[in-house]
Amino acid sequence: MPGPAWQSLALDRSAAGATAGFQIGFFTGSCGSLIPLSCYAAIGGTVTAPTDSLPSGTQVTVAIDGMSGSNCSYLINAFNAVFLPVSIKYFTAWVAPRANTLRWVTTNENGNTSFEIEKSPDGLNFHPIGTVREENNPRPHEDYTFEDRSPWPDQFYRLRIVGIHGEVFYSNIIHVKRGNIETGYIIQNPVSGTLQAKIISRQTEMVRLQILDGEGRIVKIENSRLEKGEHIYSLDIGQLPKGIYYLVIPGQGTQSGYKFIKL
Repeated sequence: MPGPAWQSLALDRSAAGATAGFQIGFFTGSCGSLIPLSCYAAIGGTVTAPTDSLPSGTQVTVAIDGMSGSNCSYLINAFNAVFLPVSIKYFTAWVAPRANTLRWVTTNENGNTSFEIEKSPDGLNFHPIGTVREENNPRPHEDYTFEDRSPWPDQFYRLRIVGIHGEVFYSNIIHVKRGNIETGYIIQNPVSGTLQAKIISRQTEMVRLQILDGEGRIVKIENSRLEKGEHIYSLDIGQLPKGIYYLVIPGQGTQSGYKFIKL
C-alpha cells in the first residue's frame, strides 16, 4: 500500500448494546507478533478509518470489535489497498531422509490462488522450485505440503502467493539446515497402540519430541535422550483419536517430521 489505506465499514448495530459503538485496530507483522499502527473508535453506520502512509507491499491486519457488548456485522472495502487472497496460518519445513518437506496451513481462501515455492542459498536471492494450486474445498483451513528432493546442506524458503486477480504477497522466510539427525522412519505404519520409530543421530543429544495432529496442533510432548547412532523410540499413543499425525523430532538447526496413521 503506497499511501493511506482507507477501510469503509457498513455496520449493522442491531444488538442491545449497539449505542456503545465499535473500535477498529490496524496492525502490521505476523500473526504471532502483531505491531499496532492505529486505532479508530466511533458510533455510526458507514464509517471510513484511515491508517498512516505505508510503504507499498505492507501487509496490514484489521481487527474489529464492538464495545461494551455491542455486536455488528460489517462489509469492508479497501481503498488504495488490496485484500490478500489467502491467510497463511503457519509455514514450516521438516527434514526427511532424502528431502526437505515444506508444510503450510491456510485460512480464508477465496479461490484460484497459487503457491509458488521459492528457494535461496542466502535468504536474499530466491528462485522458484515448484508450484501448488489452491485446493478449492469449502473448509475453514487447508493443509499443503511440498517436497524439495534436491536439498542443500543450508537453504532458505518462502512462498510467493498469487491471487485470482494477479495480486502477489510473500510468506515468512524459513531457514533449513540439514543438521545432526540424519535419517529415520516409522517402524510400523499405521499404528494402533505404540508408536515406534528408528532414528539415526550423528551425536548424543536431548530433544523435545512432539506429536502433531493433522491441523498442526501439538497433542503430545515428550523429552527424550537420543544416543549417537541408531536409536529406537517408543511412545504410547493409545489414547489419541483415529487420524493422521506427525512425529516431529527437532535437532540442531532443523527438525525431522514423520507422518503416520493412528488406527
